[in-house]
Amino acid sequence: MRKTLQVVMAGILPWMILLSPAVAGKGELFSRPVLIGASVSAGFTESELFGGEKTAGYQLKHYFDAAILSEHAPTETFGGAFFFMSPEKTGATCIEKALAAKPSLVVAIDFLFWFCYGEGMTPEQRLTKFEEGLKLLEKIDAPMVIGDIPYASAAVDKMLSKEQLPPKEIVEQCNKRLREWGGNREAVAVVSLSDFMEAAVANQSLNVREHIWAEGSTRALLQGDLLHPSHHGCVGLTAFVLDAALTCSPAVQSDCVCWDLQKVYTEGLASARAAFASKAAPKNEPAAKSE
Repeated sequence: MRKTLQVVMAGILPWMILLSPAVAGKGELFSRPVLIGASVSAGFTESELFGGEKTAGYQLKHYFDAAILSEHAPTETFGGAFFFMSPEKTGATCIEKALAAKPSLVVAIDFLFWFCYGEGMTPEQRLTKFEEGLKLLEKIDAPMVIGDIPYASAAVDKMLSKEQLPPKEIVEQCNKRLREWGGNREAVAVVSLSDFMEAAVANQSLNVREHIWAEGSTRALLQGDLLHPSHHGCVGLTAFVLDAALTCSPAVQSDCVCWDLQKVYTEGLASARAAFASKAAPKNEPAAKSE
């Protein structure tokens, strides 16, 4: 079965995208994009736990910059792979930095993940912690795309421990609450990260706009840990998020986004490698003053 992530009205098809309307001029929505969240947003690969050259290729910001065709500032990312260690503190810092950046669009694709996942919590404590994550997101006063919570049981004993995995019914309750929360707010779209990951783990087909990943090919959208996106998975998530973001305003047109995903992949990965090379390059020492 092919899964199509599309925009629907609240309460009709809860596994798709939930939309609240907003306003923005053509291209303005993408003028200052900001990503907030954990390892999916910031980029992660198991071979570089503390970052490095390979990690740069998994940073979503490079694919966002490649996909957004309208004039925009470079995409900023606030968060990181160690978000899970202190979601409340790190999440609050992310929100503060995002607000200071005066974003035109905030993307929180995995911001809420560790407000549901984690060790040493009862089901009730998980629900309470999830509310804390929503409370933080309430401070955002810009259009926002939020990812729902996937049930990542396939990643247990790979990247996740059994203790970190919440009961499936708790994940479902959190997602129901998120849909209700988003449906009552302007300029909020909820994209189904859970469907994206479920389809990829099961190798089911997916499509966004005219692009189709055939059945049997979508497992390649995830890395071997079955939790983090591959390079092509980063491109896919970028397309799903930007497609959802477009629905925040009828004034924003689809020609502001490149839907040639192979081109986004090529340019995004090249940009990531160039950015890492530039960062790693030794800085020229200032010339010594002559006596």
